[in-house]
Amino acid sequence: MSELEATPQNNEPAPSGWAALPHADPPKPLVRTWQDRVFALGFYLIGYLYVRCLLLAPNWPLRWTLPLFAALYAAAVLSYFHAKELRPAKWSWLWLAILLGTALGRGLWPNRSLLGFDVAVVHATALYWPLCAAGAARRDGTSSLLPVDALNAAVIVPFGNLWVQFRCLFGGWQLQKNGRKQAVPLLCGVAVLVLILALVVPLLSQADEGFARVVEAVRSVFRFQWSGAQVFMLTLAVPIGAYLFGLSYGAVHRRHTEHIREDRLAAMGEEVRIAPNLTLSVVLGGVCAVYALFIAVQAQSLFSAFFGRLTGTDNYSTFAREGFFQLCWVASINGGLLLAANLLAALARPDNRLLRVFNVVLAVLTLLILTCAARKMLLYIQAGGLTPKRVLTMAFMAMLAVLFVGVIVWQRKRFNLIRMAVAFAAVLFLALALCNLDHWITVYNAARGLPPYF
Repeated sequence: MSELEATPQNNEPAPSGWAALPHADPPKPLVRTWQDRVFALGFYLIGYLYVRCLLLAPNWPLRWTLPLFAALYAAAVLSYFHAKELRPAKWSWLWLAILLGTALGRGLWPNRSLLGFDVAVVHATALYWPLCAAGAARRDGTSSLLPVDALNAAVIVPFGNLWVQFRCLFGGWQLQKNGRKQAVPLLCGVAVLVLILALVVPLLSQADEGFARVVEAVRSVFRFQWSGAQVFMLTLAVPIGAYLFGLSYGAVHRRHTEHIREDRLAAMGEEVRIAPNLTLSVVLGGVCAVYALFIAVQAQSLFSAFFGRLTGTDNYSTFAREGFFQLCWVASINGGLLLAANLLAALARPDNRLLRVFNVVLAVLTLLILTCAARKMLLYIQAGGLTPKRVLTMAFMAMLAVLFVGVIVWQRKRFNLIRMAVAFAAVLFLALALCNLDHWITVYNAARGLPPYF
């Protein structure tokens, strides 16, 4: 019996607070070193920059402020890890590349075609990346427990450590002997750097007009005026800086990262395996039979798209849109159906041949439906040109196709299916963010004699 499951004996007091929670470990004691105090102050500046550059800067173009903030934030987190002698996990470099690359794409191009999804991706990866880099994500990161990691990164870890920044800055603490030795060289280095920059930066500004504009932009960020807006920004930066520092601090020190325990999740997973093979045969077999009948009945309509012929209408737009979104929804529902079947099957997939067969059959049928839907959309694009929604729809179908191909391979070869699918989706989106999609949509439409979308 584990410590969490043990009952108090004799006169021992009953557990209370964190110890009384069956699915959570007590938080680790607060560690406060000189590095933590320095970076607690630094993350307040990061919070101020977020407010100044992204929230309350209507006259500043987001295409420049977003990559600037992403670069400074990544540098702060990596510097904190280095100060704590923590080497980032290997899978975290992918997410750092997604964070910086997507932000850079907004800096290079307007990227109106991404409909704001690039900004959402930057925010999401900025939260998930520190947890993955610190090795605090489940199963080395980007696994089937990704939803748990996302909940930790966005809610549990940062809010659980929300007061850590304040306690590091103003709480009582003592420098360790090693810390005292490092503090003096650090302060000397900072003082010398400031003196050198005070001499060099003005000279470089005079030598190049572009560099001078960059220096002036940086100065304008930190230029302080006692106005209502500045006071509001300084106030709003406090919780944002505390949130971001709490995330990095919690990831580094493993504080509030284990409230959702993997062993408990595994035990819950075994408890929900209640569906016998007969039930699976009825459900999955019936669904596959309906799909096979649908494909047989609609064969002429579905497959005519491969030969560029229209059936039932003379209008490409009507032909492509008729049933297209329904087919995409069916493919998405099939993904959920496969997930539920593999989670609820009484006999796990490695030992369940029937489940593996249905996984393959349902994946193949879904791929066939996706292929027909994609071909219809290509006909629509040939007739009506490219738009952002059509490009994103094709990208979404490509992600689904890779997922279902992975499901087929997964039945024979053991690998991290979720990691493969999520990595493909992230890299594909990064490619869209960096390729100047607005330009290529305009070029394609112009080549076909169609009016430009933008």
